[in-house]
Amino acid sequence: MLENTKKLAGAYSGFLQVKKEAWEKMLKAKERDAERKLKEQNG
Repeated sequence: MLENTKKLAGAYSGFLQVKKEAWEKMLKAKERDAERKLKEQNG
């Protein structure tokens, strides 16, 4: 039982790390897009 719990916790931790990295990438991409649009507006 304990081994299964450890495996599950490890898998969940890995899943959260991947999810966090995906969010960070998405936010950086949105930030870049916003900066590009600002530059285009300002000429």
